[in-house]
Amino acid sequence: MTVLKVNKPAVFFSLRQMSQQNEIIRFLVGLSTDFEAAEQKLKGLLKDEPC
Repeated sequence: MTVLKVNKPAVFFSLRQMSQQNEIIRFLVGLSTDFEAAEQKLKGLLKDEPC
């Protein structure tokens, strides 16, 4: 969610509005972590490397 919030803020805020009606989306939108760490983990997943 952190990477989405930084790179695609319009999508993130749309999800945030949808979260009022969906508890799972509300939980996911509430997640936050260090941007650098999240981006590194995503890049590792795309390369099929263990985190």
